[in-house]
Amino acid sequence: MPDFSSLNLNAFDSIPWESKGSPGKQRLDRDIRRLVKGKPVTVRFITNPTKYHQQDDLSAFSTSDGSWVRYHEVNTSSGFKGDIQSTNWYIPTNNVLFLNGTKTDQRDPLYEQVRLSKFDIQEGKTSPAVKEMLLVNVIYEDGSFAKKPGSEQYDPVPGQQILLSLNPAQVKSMKQFMEHGIQFDPSFSWTRGSFTLTYHQDPSRGGSDAWYLSIKMNDAPPLDTLPNPIDGMALLRDIRAQAEEEAFGADTEAVSLDDVEAAFTEEDQAVGDEPAEEAQAPASTQRKSPAYVKGALRKEGIQVPTRISNEDLYALAEQHGIAS
Repeated sequence: MPDFSSLNLNAFDSIPWESKGSPGKQRLDRDIRRLVKGKPVTVRFITNPTKYHQQDDLSAFSTSDGSWVRYHEVNTSSGFKGDIQSTNWYIPTNNVLFLNGTKTDQRDPLYEQVRLSKFDIQEGKTSPAVKEMLLVNVIYEDGSFAKKPGSEQYDPVPGQQILLSLNPAQVKSMKQFMEHGIQFDPSFSWTRGSFTLTYHQDPSRGGSDAWYLSIKMNDAPPLDTLPNPIDGMALLRDIRAQAEEEAFGADTEAVSLDDVEAAFTEEDQAVGDEPAEEAQAPASTQRKSPAYVKGALRKEGIQVPTRISNEDLYALAEQHGIAS
């Protein structure tokens, strides 16, 4: 019998947690799916949420295997400034700093290159909305993610492993469901049976509770074997790297490095769903951002590995005489 004693009861909480398509490009987020309002989807969870670990290179927390990830994202359907198209429709942001359990805004030059989406414009926002999302590994069984009739052909194949991206209202419902489940059954597990998820609107609730996730636990026989989870954190890093290349890459003429540098001297913008607490950022954040340094290197014709660490990136810049 599996041991779920390490089940993370704070898996759906916001911080503080355990704190201390462009031409020639392929979308990397094809396996990331989002629930459509009013359309039920049945899935099996591959793992239970265990302890989260803070990720230094992105505003994110994830389990050690990347099967559950809490992260911040922005809609890039309108592309980047300079009429640059974004291959992926959503990209992870690095605009929030977690320091000793305190959340505060920090500069993310890539975020500052994102154009307002039609939803931002409709809501009268002056900067793109950033949401704290949950990415979780599941096996798709039934239902549809299609927003328009006729696009059901793009739904996953039953039995296909996918990543489900859940918005704050859906995450809140997941937390409540798990708390109630544990209350009546201490051995509650997300990997037991299957779950039918439906994103509903209930006007009688009003306010932020008007939209909620209905969750039904189905009595389904266990799978003989469970696949290894997709590393959601690694995928988010790849999506981020692709977005940086598009916004700042040497093959992009529309956004100059002067424009990127100017972003560091503009007035701060509100970038979260909630105002962040003010805190003094550590000295290391005063360096030029990795995105800026990568752009500067590529402009000089220097190849930059996709998964280079920040330490190696700055060393590479120093080696080629580029300020960082």
